[in-house]
Amino acid sequence: MEDKTFGHFSISRKLKDSWLHPSQEGRKFTKYEAWIWLIENARFACSEPRLVSEKLIIIPRGYLTITIDLLSNVFKWNERTVEKFLQLLQKDNMINRYKINPKSKRSYTLLKVNNYNDYQPEITEQCTSKYKTKCALNCVLKYRLNKNGNKKGNKKDNDNFIDIPFKEIKNSFNEICSDIQIKDITPKRKTKVATRWKEQPDLNYWIEIFKKVQDSDFLKGKNDRNWKCSFDWIFENDTNYIKIDEGKYSNKNDRKEVKEDDITAQYNFHG
Repeated sequence: MEDKTFGHFSISRKLKDSWLHPSQEGRKFTKYEAWIWLIENARFACSEPRLVSEKLIIIPRGYLTITIDLLSNVFKWNERTVEKFLQLLQKDNMINRYKINPKSKRSYTLLKVNNYNDYQPEITEQCTSKYKTKCALNCVLKYRLNKNGNKKGNKKDNDNFIDIPFKEIKNSFNEICSDIQIKDITPKRKTKVATRWKEQPDLNYWIEIFKKVQDSDFLKGKNDRNWKCSFDWIFENDTNYIKIDEGKYSNKNDRKEVKEDDITAQYNFHG
């Protein structure tokens, strides 16, 4: 008997205009429907170039541009629910998000549907866009299936072409947290920063984290052990910076609630 547990199936994009589509009913989307919406709205081929803040931007295959406000209107969810949903997808490695022009009034998020090419293989060996030589993200792919369904060729990971602003992160940290500056982001630090960036790909977010560190007496050494927060500790794991963001170390909190073991147990990296 054929095992139907695995495999995949194709759905026509025309379904978006069907009376069956949840957007036609004016109701809240389920999480499943929201995930399908992201897939069906991802680029099947590179987009034509568009001018954003005087930069030529081409959206690669498997990506789409979003804002929280847009998804809130489409899914009929509040913005907090949308953000939590995207965080869950990102934690499960289903998507990645990249903030484009974060300081601009026209900033937006570039969302990548991970493994898009694994399930949408009907492409030629090269990017189908006639603008591929101008593509800022260098999204040229070599990916095809043979008659037996085995993958051939080389697939370049688009993540390699999306810059993580290491310099801006370092400069912002040194400017805000001037008493615990770092000289450089070493290779080990880059690994940690890159991991955290995938979780929160927004420079402004990290600037706010650094400001909260600077405003915290506890994190600046006013504690029983004279321990000071460091750049490495902030990026060490997916817990430390969240606690900073949630205000656990803010001056308004009772310092007795902060356990020293909670600090040392989560700090084992020296970059």
